[in-house]
Amino acid sequence: MLVWLSLDVWLVSFLSIGYLLLLFFVAYWGQKKHPNLAKKPYIYTLCLGVSCSSWAFYGTVGQAAHTGEWIAPIYLGTIACFLFAWPILFKLLKVSKKQNLTSVADFIACRFDKAPNIAAVVTIIALLGTLPYIALQLRAVSHSFDLVTGSYQTGFTTTIIVTLVLIVFSILFGARHTQANRQNTGLVTAIAFSSLVKLFAIIIVGLYVTFGLFDGFAEIINQKESVLNLQDSRLQQTDSATLSGTSLYLTISQIVIGFVAIFVTPQLYHMIVIENDNDKQLKHAKWGYPAYLILINIFILPIAIAGLITFPGGSVNPDSFMLTLPLINQQAGISILVYIGGLAA
Repeated sequence: MLVWLSLDVWLVSFLSIGYLLLLFFVAYWGQKKHPNLAKKPYIYTLCLGVSCSSWAFYGTVGQAAHTGEWIAPIYLGTIACFLFAWPILFKLLKVSKKQNLTSVADFIACRFDKAPNIAAVVTIIALLGTLPYIALQLRAVSHSFDLVTGSYQTGFTTTIIVTLVLIVFSILFGARHTQANRQNTGLVTAIAFSSLVKLFAIIIVGLYVTFGLFDGFAEIINQKESVLNLQDSRLQQTDSATLSGTSLYLTISQIVIGFVAIFVTPQLYHMIVIENDNDKQLKHAKWGYPAYLILINIFILPIAIAGLITFPGGSVNPDSFMLTLPLINQQAGISILVYIGGLAA
């Protein structure tokens, strides 16, 4: 019988609010004390980690558990975009700065003689696409809170608190400024800090799983085929050719989405264009951001395989392996770190 570690509700709530307050401090520190810090190429590169949301933190493990892929195809598309399509990114940056554009809607409308109707349609599409995206992030906060505390009553309350705090944060370090193209050094510093928190949390739990629960990558990878084959045996009655074709189609689709998302996602456009101070930053990000994505994914497959071994038969949702593995092994410190990393995401 599996025995789960449950942390105190008040402790986790205090840590949640504490982390959000820390973001306020980091943003204030960056905006008032070190305004030039945001101009550093490595800070700009870390800011692009805003694309690594709760899906990157939890969902990629679940996908790896089903597919056995070391890195999600959507990230392969993103990496390919930065490595091979960077001239297009530079062109996007140059045109946006020259035309004083502030959003994806502005950019697309600019290509059609700044037609306001087109800008309005793009804005509505972006809004409709962003709202469920934000809702999924907040749902992940609630679900991870429930998992780490063993309570299924207070997670919603925590989510409301997190939402309110982030609203205040957005107003203080972004929305209160009248110039839409104004660079927000505090916001940039806070997002770069969050990107580091996410990366640190994933690497720590990955090291624990790989070298603490197992004897390294070799032992886990040696069990990969047997674990995934056992999972595939449930689909034996399905036509293998159909499965293969579907898998290829999904892989290609995700690569394309990862490539295109760099140009159409509102938050990435803002980070790549509005928060850019010079060409050197984007040239640095051309290599730095793919390196960040590789680092944040390096332990995803080992964690997925470890989860399948620990929780056979689908008893636990693979999306939660990042958090349930340290919980089931009574690792309070790592569990808290993972929770904070998920909150950062």
